Amino acid sequence: MKLTTKTPYAISACLYLAAVKTDKLVKCRDVCEPSGLPDKYVAQLLNVLAKANILVGVAGLYGGYKLARPASKITVLEIIEAVEGPLANNGAIELSHMPAKAGRVMEGAMAGLVADARKRFAAITLADLQAGKAA
Repeated sequence: MKLTTKTPYAISACLYLAAVKTDKLVKCRDVCEPSGLPDKYVAQLLNVLAKANILVGVAGLYGGYKLARPASKITVLEIIEAVEGPLANNGAIELSHMPAKAGRVMEGAMAGLVADARKRFAAITLADLQAGKAA
């Protein structure tokens, strides 16, 4: 399991949109400016989040983005998996040099860690992040 800069950028953008009136469309540059996020990179993430039905994206001069659902209905896990792909044990730890039995134990432990991370991220919503509450 590995998270890149996509995750904090996407979460920051969603938090910004969560703080805006739900009916208002917000331009990418307006999302990026307060936090100094890179426009082009975040624009790509916003499009990915719109395809994942986390955001609504409207093209054009009067277009922009807004949350597709209330902040209390969008989980951190949804955002992570939209921009990073499914959380999984992606071989972050090389186990091929370990004895077979020990390697299987380690693989099981890694699978447990990923499952625990999924549960924890699924229990945290954007509204929880806004309020500073942990699951």
